[in-house]
Amino acid sequence: LVVSGEDGARAIVIDLERGPGQVEHEGQRTARYVALSPSGRWAAAGTHNGNGVKVWDASTGSIEADLPVQGSAKVLFSPDERWLLVADHGSYHIYEAGSWRPARDVPLDEPRYPPCMAYAADGTVIALMVRHGDVELRDPVKLEPLVRLEVPGELIVNSLVFSPDARRLAACTPKGVLLWDLEAIRKELADLGLDWESPAYPARPEAAPSRPLEVTIDSGPQAPAVPAVLAGAARAVGLRVRIA
Repeated sequence: LVVSGEDGARAIVIDLERGPGQVEHEGQRTARYVALSPSGRWAAAGTHNGNGVKVWDASTGSIEADLPVQGSAKVLFSPDERWLLVADHGSYHIYEAGSWRPARDVPLDEPRYPPCMAYAADGTVIALMVRHGDVELRDPVKLEPLVRLEVPGELIVNSLVFSPDARRLAACTPKGVLLWDLEAIRKELADLGLDWESPAYPARPEAAPSRPLEVTIDSGPQAPAVPAVLAGAARAVGLRVRIA
């Protein structure tokens, strides 16, 4: 787990499996946006109204890279740990993990506060904020657009997250959560011959047979008709009833 320090000048890595103890990563002023690589090898931090993105060895706290990013920036590692994605006010930047060489820049259609971004767990697609606050699914390496998801009205998306199986994408806004069924969207696009090249979703596991919920009604000292009425209401919604 990686968190931003209370003073905003450090990132703190906490090993949840080993218990108490932490590694502090200092040297980044106003460090607000932090990310940990999937294996826990690296930690990265972008700033709020500062400059630069720093990358540390998560286990030792030694600085691995100081990337020349201007202004506030958000950071995100790819699931396969090959890339570090950085979003600033004007562009998305992809850096090769390990060498920290810039690999690709994608300008935003319009400058905005560092936008949200999210990788699907299998790494086959990435969600990025684009012009007018809409969300685009893109190829995770070339960042070429696959499909645009419209955000209604003037809603501002604060964060994005895929479901573990990548079938759904959620966007958090000040007025609630937007949820897109990507599996249904891809099916409609496939019927039109417009689906993007990506592995099909894995088959859904068969659900275990469910047992009906059971309620116990304590008759107690109340009138005999009361338990009967409660039991009738419970059975009407499919519950099993036992009267004690």
